[in-house]
Amino acid sequence: MSLFCVCRPKVVNVYNPFKNSTEVTSIHMRNIGRIKKMMVHRMNDLNGYPLRVSIFPARMKATPLGNGSYSGPDGFILSTLARRMNFKPVTSEPKDGKKYGYKTPNGSFTGTLGDLINDRADISFNSVFIKDYETTQVRFTRPIDFDKLCLVVAKSGLRPHWKGMFLAFSVEMWLAMLFTYSFSITFWCLLRKVNYGRYSLALTTLDLYRIFIMLPIDSLSTATIFQASMVKFLSYPSYEPDIDTLEEVADKNLPILTASQNLRETFESDEPVMKTLYDNFQVVHDKNVEILSKVAYEGKAAALGRMNDLEEKIATSYVKNNLVLLHIVADCPKAYHIAYMLPYDSPFLESINKVISIFVESGIIHSWYIHSTPFRPLSDYHQTQETYKPLTMSNVVIAFIVLGFGAGLSFLAFGAELLTRALLGNVARVQPQLQYSFDGHLARRSRVVYETTRNRIGSDKPLKLA
Repeated sequence: MSLFCVCRPKVVNVYNPFKNSTEVTSIHMRNIGRIKKMMVHRMNDLNGYPLRVSIFPARMKATPLGNGSYSGPDGFILSTLARRMNFKPVTSEPKDGKKYGYKTPNGSFTGTLGDLINDRADISFNSVFIKDYETTQVRFTRPIDFDKLCLVVAKSGLRPHWKGMFLAFSVEMWLAMLFTYSFSITFWCLLRKVNYGRYSLALTTLDLYRIFIMLPIDSLSTATIFQASMVKFLSYPSYEPDIDTLEEVADKNLPILTASQNLRETFESDEPVMKTLYDNFQVVHDKNVEILSKVAYEGKAAALGRMNDLEEKIATSYVKNNLVLLHIVADCPKAYHIAYMLPYDSPFLESINKVISIFVESGIIHSWYIHSTPFRPLSDYHQTQETYKPLTMSNVVIAFIVLGFGAGLSFLAFGAELLTRALLGNVARVQPQLQYSFDGHLARRSRVVYETTRNRIGSDKPLKLA
């Protein structure tokens, strides 16, 4: 800023408080436009002016180094801006320990927000969402990034192995196979009734060897697909469906936990789903409670946070035995630009925006997230197993389930045949022109083969069976 004094008619004296001198610049009123240019230029070099900076530790974004400076993207921008604008950052955490802060019922403000409004800080270097904080006394710098505000819930449990056999094919595929087999059996029964007793040698041969035509076309293909699906199911963990929509979160009536009071307006809407989520919103004031741990291990709540922060925390702290414990709901309620806050009448805004523009347009901030990420992306998990596991009964239970299922169907079919025979009696039809008899009941196909063989050898007498 600069001090102005109209000490002589049509002359303005300008003093620069950031420069350690008593130099005064006199500007005639006809050149009044020079004053604004002079102010902007002087804000680019503050000559070591102590600038009050409100900043608190934030995981990955602002990590204290012990000497009053910070690492991470927020700390990096602060240190670079201090060198570029030549000021000395005097860092301090929010006086009341409320971090970002919010508006209280009595109209006062807490945290960083309160420090800026009550002139305890010149700028806040903890990046925040650009949104309404119920005050007009703060301004935002140019956006430095973009992020989503998402819900996170406990990861669904692993699927039991016995469900794997039913997941080998889709529901549509199972229905198509059922229809195909049912139609084939019905059509075959109709053909047997229509073509009864009208078999030639060629038809008999096809009848006997049709199994060899069916195997490669149907059974072999189906068995191969089923086997491949089982190998994949047993090789990689498979989870029950996760919660991926806001409607599912509302239907389960999960409380939404967060440490920030000003995030409540995220769910302010006339839609029934958002109203339910708004009613379930809960602020955790106890600093000793780790919200994500409560969600991961108790599984009866959801948490609210930035997507980038959630991904980092989950990948570094909530992976156990190579299994992820938390799941980010795909349907995020809000998305915001991210920036820094200053008092509304701050003279440093334009100069700070120029430096931030260079960072954003050059891709430095985005590159920092990409190349300095100290954790494995969530997509890397479940792809490899770091340790060998012994083969247990649970790994082969599917084979015994399939075997038992098939045996059970066989017993049911056999019992149905016995019951049908007992109720309807022997309905086997005997052809009147046959001149032979066998001990017991000769099957229809055997009679056809018998007649065909007797005709080929030209015998009019019944064949004698050994």
